[in-house]
Amino acid sequence: MVKEKLVKINEEYIVVTFDEIFSRYKNLIHNLCKKWQSKLEYADLFQVASIGLYKAF
Repeated sequence: MVKEKLVKINEEYIVVTFDEIFSRYKNLIHNLCKKWQSKLEYADLFQVASIGLYKAF
């Protein structure tokens, strides 16, 4: 079962799935992980950020 939610992006309401949100913000997660890579492992950072995005969704 794929969950769809009504989300407001750029003053517009759209119905999206988490996969669409993840593909839209994946580059943002990568950029944030690169900044913190010197302190923690990249893979761990990416996983935690992805889980945070899922919880926010």
